[in-house]
Amino acid sequence: MILNMYSLFDIKSRIFHPPVYCHNDPHCLRMFESELRKKQSIFAEYPEDFQIFNLGTFDDATGDIIPVKKPTLVQTLSALAGETDNDEMS
Repeated sequence: MILNMYSLFDIKSRIFHPPVYCHNDPHCLRMFESELRKKQSIFAEYPEDFQIFNLGTFDDATGDIIPVKKPTLVQTLSALAGETDNDEMS
């Protein structure tokens, strides 16, 4: 199966975190929404410091990794945190 590779970029420390693998962008965003609900998570405490980037694809049958030419911004955690807050209010 082909999975997308995503990484959180930490704006303050200027590093990419190790990649995570998801089926698509909505799957990735739901995973990080779950992290944002953990109030003791560094991501929940400082969502403005993180951005989610797509790095390419990974084929779990062959081990092939196909990177994108340049990491592509998917969403900021601060925007996702705002959406998560709105979901909890409804």
